[in-house]
Amino acid sequence: MLGWICYEEEGKKAKEHTALGGAAVLILRVPRGKGPRGALGARRAARLLARKRVRLAALPPDYPYADLFLRRGVGTPDTAALYRACAAKIVHFVLRENGVSPRSAGVALLACSASAALQRAAHELSGSVRYLTLRVPNGEKLARELRWEYGIAVQLLQEGEMLLADLAVSFDDARAAGCMLLPLADKRLTVSLCARIEGKDCTDTALLAALVSADALKAEDIRVERVIFPLSPNFP
Repeated sequence: MLGWICYEEEGKKAKEHTALGGAAVLILRVPRGKGPRGALGARRAARLLARKRVRLAALPPDYPYADLFLRRGVGTPDTAALYRACAAKIVHFVLRENGVSPRSAGVALLACSASAALQRAAHELSGSVRYLTLRVPNGEKLARELRWEYGIAVQLLQEGEMLLADLAVSFDDARAAGCMLLPLADKRLTVSLCARIEGKDCTDTALLAALVSADALKAEDIRVERVIFPLSPNFP
């Protein structure tokens, strides 16, 4: 079961059980803002989720009492993991927003360590972009797979080598200069996502992340609506 903490709304129940994307979800509505009433509502919600053995809950953006849930063993979904799962879709959106056709684009995938998310993005992008650059430790096997399966030109780079691409995508703390950088793990990055769930559009990023992590929602069923880069597309 997942938890979903929402702010109180007139006419809405304080506690509600539902199913979203095949996952059982316990919705709890709490007072908005800081103060004694808000803190009390958060403590009650955290206590109830812990009693129900819920280990993951989606919270409102910038919720001031997230630590109360963590103390009860209720974690929050990783937004960066959601962005990484949707990396190929985000890349396509950013390229088009900047007037670059994916079919003619060069994209670089950067990481300090290999991951399943990077490999998945590499396979998804290899069928839709012209050039792919990998700067990831032990990337030789992945590069061979991509060349064999898609016939795409794949370049392997080492740290410090010059990078030429229309867009570089960092999956962790890896950085690059000289091209637009999409830092998926940077908390300053904002990506507006939307998915059709139970007949309604859902734009709650934390809830989408929780559903994806619980395998109740597939990344391919999510669409990208907006990307706001931290500071500027290419930053230190």
